[in-house]
Amino acid sequence: MLKSLQKKQNIEWLVIYALFVLGVIIMHLIMRTDLYDDALNRDWMNTGFSPLEWVSFRYNNWSSRYIQELIGYFVLKSSALWMVLDIIFVSSMPFFLTEITNAKGSERYLAFFLLTLYPVLQQAEAGWICTTMTYVWPVFFGLLTFWLFKKLLNSERMKWYLIVLFYLFMLVASNHELLAVLMICVFIYEVFVLFFKKTVDRKKLLLILFAVILGVLNIAIIMMSPGVGVRSATEVRWFEGYETLSLVKRLCLGINRCVKIFVTMPNAIFMILSAILAFLSLKRARHIISKLVCVLPAVFLFLIHLVYPGRFVASDVYEIHPSDPETFRILLCGVMMLLFLSLAIMVVFRDDQTKGFLNVIVFVVGFATTAAMGFSPTIYASGYRTSIFTYFSLIFVIISTLVHEAKRVEEEEKSVIDYRPLLILSFLLAGIFSIIQVAKSDFSIG
Repeated sequence: MLKSLQKKQNIEWLVIYALFVLGVIIMHLIMRTDLYDDALNRDWMNTGFSPLEWVSFRYNNWSSRYIQELIGYFVLKSSALWMVLDIIFVSSMPFFLTEITNAKGSERYLAFFLLTLYPVLQQAEAGWICTTMTYVWPVFFGLLTFWLFKKLLNSERMKWYLIVLFYLFMLVASNHELLAVLMICVFIYEVFVLFFKKTVDRKKLLLILFAVILGVLNIAIIMMSPGVGVRSATEVRWFEGYETLSLVKRLCLGINRCVKIFVTMPNAIFMILSAILAFLSLKRARHIISKLVCVLPAVFLFLIHLVYPGRFVASDVYEIHPSDPETFRILLCGVMMLLFLSLAIMVVFRDDQTKGFLNVIVFVVGFATTAAMGFSPTIYASGYRTSIFTYFSLIFVIISTLVHEAKRVEEEEKSVIDYRPLLILSFLLAGIFSIIQVAKSDFSIG
């Protein structure tokens, strides 16, 4: 009976996976790869650069992400190669998200559901090829890294080549400085967890510390790039007066940006996280005050989007005054959202605080990757694509939270939570909507 049920679940999983891959393929077939940075960089390459000359030129004059530039040298020359690789990378994401979060049974469908809600059109803002290589591909290699990292933490037998691949994937993923910070924070947290155990696994500790060192060195190489200064001086044209802003005002710009993207604009993934944490906190919190605090973010989102739409708006601003009442409200909203939702995560994971703190770190640092854009004059010129690391941190927390709850229910209440009804309709609607949006946009063949 059990084998029959597992076989049925595996068939359902394969069918859903096939639908997801089909949607990914359809979208790629209608994407244009001859616009903006795709066309510009392709023209530059055709002037006779060798691979090393191209990386050196970009590192010294524009882009500090040297590994991405090396990959881009070969991929930009062939749209077909990019398409095949991007389809493989995107199609693999549900599997690795499932593996990293220990999702089983119907829990595995959550990755499909949430990935179809990601606003994929953001990855066309500077051209499909250049944007996906800069943001989507690091996420893919980051998932690969965490997949192997999980094996390392669980003391699974890893052959030498898997350890080499772990470091190789980590280097590629951390070549984007924002993702590098997130990965390093997770690694350092796990080092502390290992260090305070009764028996310290020195080999495991050293392997993780070496990954931290590689990540820090990668960030240092990126920040020392002459191209960073050249690009900053050039990009100031997008934000007149940016160089006069203090560090505090730049931080405020970043928080304002987070509030706009994830709070005042309808954001399905953030709303889902807030609603799930509110519901589970009501079940798990022991004190009425804790319940009220954990529920506030979801109630606030409900009010500003359904009851009083347009009353609370965070706009793109070029001069910011933290003491201004309107600005202060937005900044307070951003900070309170982080604090209250972090508390809600800890409440839900109160029986596993180690995992709870990990989810809080991913959640907070994930948001910091969007807020960090306040320290760049391209905060608005870069569009919304830079927030992808925040989106994936939210997706991770949602899946991890629901997997944890399903495990708790199974152990304590001897029942099983079936997430399939949540998936089926929303998966189809979101997938179809994504394809239609791409097809109607300027970034598709038509």
